[in-house]
Amino acid sequence: MHKKMVNMYNFFISEDAVTNWDTAEGQKALKALKICITILERRNNSFYVDLVDDDMSFKQLDMIYNVEARDEKILGALIGKYISWWWD
Repeated sequence: MHKKMVNMYNFFISEDAVTNWDTAEGQKALKALKICITILERRNNSFYVDLVDDDMSFKQLDMIYNVEARDEKILGALIGKYISWWWD
């Protein structure tokens, strides 16, 4: 999914794109795509696992879990909201 979104973003900012991304909503859609790419990069690069330390309390571990869960919700919401924009 990460590779697909990166390729879509690169195409959308190229001169070959059909959609006009200069509108306010188009810019929001591109920004949403970049956020999705960042979240997927975090998952691919063990970002959340790297935050864990051996000396962490359960509360701190729960906070990391909550960040990961929040990112997953954001990813799903953005894909749901902007899928029609990204269908070029």
